[in-house]
Amino acid sequence: MNQNKMISMMLVLTVFLLNPLIVTVGSMAIKFATTPTNATVTEGDDAYFTCIGNFGERKDLSIKWLRNDDILSEPYPDDKYTIERGGGSPYAILRVKKVTRTDSLYAYTCGIMEKSSIIKRSSPVYLNVRQVPSAVYPECNIETVALVEGKTAFARCRVERINPEPELKWFRQGQEVQSLLIPNDNFIIIEHEFIPKMTDNGNILSCTMTTPARANYVSNCSTGALNIDYKPRVNVTGPKSVAVGKEVLFVCWSRAKPAIHRIEWSLDPQLSANNYVLESKNLVLRIFKAQLKDNGTKVKCTVTNTVGTNSSETLLIVKERAITDPTITTPTTDKKLPPKPPNMDSAMILSIAGCTLLLSTLVITMILCYHHICRIHRQTLSMTGEQIAQPQIYFEPKDMVSPPCPPDYSTNHYIWRTVGIQVPSDGDIESVYTEIDEGKKKITSLKSISV
Repeated sequence: MNQNKMISMMLVLTVFLLNPLIVTVGSMAIKFATTPTNATVTEGDDAYFTCIGNFGERKDLSIKWLRNDDILSEPYPDDKYTIERGGGSPYAILRVKKVTRTDSLYAYTCGIMEKSSIIKRSSPVYLNVRQVPSAVYPECNIETVALVEGKTAFARCRVERINPEPELKWFRQGQEVQSLLIPNDNFIIIEHEFIPKMTDNGNILSCTMTTPARANYVSNCSTGALNIDYKPRVNVTGPKSVAVGKEVLFVCWSRAKPAIHRIEWSLDPQLSANNYVLESKNLVLRIFKAQLKDNGTKVKCTVTNTVGTNSSETLLIVKERAITDPTITTPTTDKKLPPKPPNMDSAMILSIAGCTLLLSTLVITMILCYHHICRIHRQTLSMTGEQIAQPQIYFEPKDMVSPPCPPDYSTNHYIWRTVGIQVPSDGDIESVYTEIDEGKKKITSLKSISV
């Protein structure tokens, strides 16, 4: 009895020891014909992994895809995956839709499943995602609070640091300008240093970003129109020269940003305070009477705003009036010169022009009225006032023929009839009325009555 028990225990032990070998030998007939490999894909595109098995005569096996250690099955997480299977063929193609940066964190494995167990797995594969900058980049800004003419300013452009790294460039009015790379762990930053000028006011600085991840990918940002403060630009204008005793005006022209807050005039040498005055908010200097001693006076205008001060100056040139020598006489001639036409000022010229225009208007109005009245008279109207259409050519008797008179057999008369004819205006008319002989008819019973 003990011997049989011993034999049974030995058989069980033998089976237990040989079972892994049997499984291993069976598994050796199951293998992968094609295993998946790592894939490189641009962010936003789709990625594909292919796995093909070689099962021999086994029909109870299938291929499964695993993300990390989780079997991918419908419904797929975030509607992110699709798996194309080969019907009777042992293959499965995994599609990762619209790859994102986080997809590179997962390990993808192809496994051969028997019933509910994975009996064989491929080596894990990964996605190498070529990252594209987010839509918010690049970012542009001016580091200087206020742009002032002559003071150094800085413009910076940045984008997130990703793989592969994007490239940034600064442009001014479409022309590339120099920039400096600023070290940073999380961002790629370039800085453009410049000294603003008045002529830069309104110009635009723009930053252009490209990336190796996508061909023809370009994105831009700009600082907007530059708003530069500058000190006044000043120019004094006045006559080149003035005669003694004449009035003279000097005007101080200026342009500044922000607006000017002080205008000052200086005269060297100083003129009498009673001989000049400042007008139009100090923009105009009026000298009442220029004196010969004022010749060569420096006239200077100084303008100030919050940025700075600037000035402009000119000279007051005073000339003597031309003096006529009474000892010099002008020869005279007996010929009478034609009188000079009187000087006509602008008011007189305008008056003459106005009268001429009024007279012309009156004449034209009279002509139009006459034409209108004549036209009305020529129209034939009915008793209701409506116009009666007239033929272009018609006959109108111009005599008045009385009814037949009592018969008078003592004399014989001939009847004459006068008729008017209306013809077109372009016809050849020799006379208005024509005597028409209706024939000499001997009528003893009628008398002719002339009208």
